[in-house]
Amino acid sequence: MQFALFIIVIVGIAFGIQWYCFEKINNQKLKDVIEEMEIPPIILSEGNDFLKIKTGSVLKYSHSIHESVGYSYNVEYDNTAFEMDYSVKYGNPSAVEAGMCGGDAAVKTCTFKTLKRGTYTIRIIHEFRSNIEGILNYKISVK
Repeated sequence: MQFALFIIVIVGIAFGIQWYCFEKINNQKLKDVIEEMEIPPIILSEGNDFLKIKTGSVLKYSHSIHESVGYSYNVEYDNTAFEMDYSVKYGNPSAVEAGMCGGDAAVKTCTFKTLKRGTYTIRIIHEFRSNIEGILNYKISVK
């Protein structure tokens, strides 16, 4: 009777160790997969003017511009909290290359990568012929 109980305890311990190792390995694999996943950028738009995000998150803001006509926007942000880059995609790139007047209609996209924790503001200032047409304020809480 004691021998059978001893065998049951040993088998139980062995099963417990095997289960623990299996769970630990699978949890590590899951963590590795999560770290490798690319998190899609968060789009800044009207209505989502307060965001809580993690360090390393990416924010994007896109809007049309037409600089030869006078439509543009500028960005104000804390450059110690965000790394900012931008791109411009022209509707008719060949017109821009040819220097055609008025052929510079485009979409400008600003990309912000969060660098540190804190609460910050990103301001988007829309202008028409150097006059402010509107200001969008985004309060960003980075954890």
